[in-house]
Amino acid sequence: MIAPKHILVTFDEALSSLRNNVLMMSSLTERSLERAINGLMQRDDDLCANAIADDEEIDQLEKQVDKDGIDLLLRFQPVASDLRRVVSAMKLSSNLERMADQGTNIARRARKLNQHPALAETELIMPMYRHAMAMFKDAIDAYVREDVELARGVGRPAPYRANGGRSEPIARLSESDFCFAMPRTRR
Repeated sequence: MIAPKHILVTFDEALSSLRNNVLMMSSLTERSLERAINGLMQRDDDLCANAIADDEEIDQLEKQVDKDGIDLLLRFQPVASDLRRVVSAMKLSSNLERMADQGTNIARRARKLNQHPALAETELIMPMYRHAMAMFKDAIDAYVREDVELARGVGRPAPYRANGGRSEPIARLSESDFCFAMPRTRR
């Protein structure tokens, strides 16, 4: 569903700019996650370094989306669907930034793991990665199309619900020595 045009052209332009920044963030986040996982799987430190470098641009875009969103709220005081568009862009940008941070964490850990002999258990990550990326792409598609039903269906049906909430690959990964090879982080 495409939003109708407003009388205030400046509002439409500002909303379009906000949306474009969120879509740019989603592209960069996807690229960062792909680089991080490929760096891990291919044992490529250059891909890991590129994933880490992407994080700064994503952080800056999140700040810009927040600034622009607040500016839109203050200048135009949108209501109803316009307010939902602004708030959803701001909320989505913070989630994209967090995902990019996770990509950075994966890349940093991959660089450490790449200094040691390869672990067979790293292959167990791929089904989870593919599932997570499918959910990510569905969520972005729902945002772009403003499709509430698609958004509600993100992650369903999940083949990862069996086994007490974990799939067989996830259960095998949890029981392997791989989990103990990864250093714990403090929160």
